[in-house]
Amino acid sequence: MVRDITRNSHEEGRFRSRLPSLDGEWKEIIRGSADFFGLNYYSSSLLELPSEPLGQSPSFERDLNVEVIGDSSVCDPAGLESLLHWIKKEYNNIPMIVTENGWRDEGEIEDYNRTYYLKGHLQAVLNAVNSGCNVYSYTHWSLLDNFEWVFGYTQSLGLYGVDRTSPLLERYAKKSARFYKKVIEKRISPNQFAV
Repeated sequence: MVRDITRNSHEEGRFRSRLPSLDGEWKEIIRGSADFFGLNYYSSSLLELPSEPLGQSPSFERDLNVEVIGDSSVCDPAGLESLLHWIKKEYNNIPMIVTENGWRDEGEIEDYNRTYYLKGHLQAVLNAVNSGCNVYSYTHWSLLDNFEWVFGYTQSLGLYGVDRTSPLLERYAKKSARFYKKVIEKRISPNQFAV
């Protein structure tokens, strides 16, 4: 990342990189100073180096310098479990919080896809914890259907739906909320519940 953004900055005619660098003193001050690692995880993607530079200059796509191969919206609990193990190894098993994890759809009450997604990802977190990963909190995104920056109100990520046609904006529990409630109440493996 440092190399690519520095190269791109020079190609754009800049006298220094758009990515500020840290000297050794700052690296030592920062090293080990985090209280926890916060992770937003939705899905995994296969990536490859592009055959030619992507996007405008400057742009996120050009700086990222990878091309997504296949569908990046798949349900991949194994990707989350693998990432938690990688963080454990790379960051000396720092305490971890899964700060966001969820599935978007069009607001179905019987949201089977979100329920399967939730079941798989909760099990992945439990597997990681049982194998020594220091995950101490998990947060599903989101409790309620809400305004999403990219999708507005057209996509839903909530365990609870909101009736936007009602002046009272009534809330209703989706299938995924009922499933999540059972897992929390029983405090047993998500795989022990049928979807």
